[in-house]
Amino acid sequence: MLEPKQNAAEVTSREKTERCRNLCKPMTRSRRFLFAMGILVAVDVGCARHAKPAADPDAEHIQRLAASAFGVLQTNGYSYAFVTGHCGPTDGPGMALYLLDQRHDAVPPTTKYIRVRIWQEADSLAHQKVQWQESRGPGDADICSAGSCAAMKSGHIDFGTVKAGKSLEGELDLLFTNGIRVRKRFHAGYRPTHFSCP
Repeated sequence: MLEPKQNAAEVTSREKTERCRNLCKPMTRSRRFLFAMGILVAVDVGCARHAKPAADPDAEHIQRLAASAFGVLQTNGYSYAFVTGHCGPTDGPGMALYLLDQRHDAVPPTTKYIRVRIWQEADSLAHQKVQWQESRGPGDADICSAGSCAAMKSGHIDFGTVKAGKSLEGELDLLFTNGIRVRKRFHAGYRPTHFSCP
């Protein structure tokens, strides 16, 4: 006896029900184990990607040597600068460039600062490069904080435009004996000071 022809919608509905029963069956022990292992492997791979490698003592030693030779570079801070007249070591005219984190009226400042002294008048430095090797050069520099200062070891300053009696700009790259290296562009206004070189 032939079964009556089934409606296509009924067949589709029956197939969907059968598939749902197969998917919704409780997991067997082996399927649960495979599922758990899959999750563990995914977590392990994710953690391995973000894990930091073990510290290499040789790499740390190389980093310390590099810091002593090239310094720990600082490019932030020291955003305020001014320049004053100064006397050179032979009592000739010179200049002192100060870089600070914020405006300060005291000379020398009571906050942290960098002071560069050059034994030339500021007006003669337009578009000039001054350089120090092993602390020898046309002046000196210090980085000071909390009453303690470290001398400059080496470095250079590339001066740009100098407006006589008004402003001085340039870029410095200085390494100090405490291992700090500062690279900074500056625009320094003149600050009048009352002094006389003997």
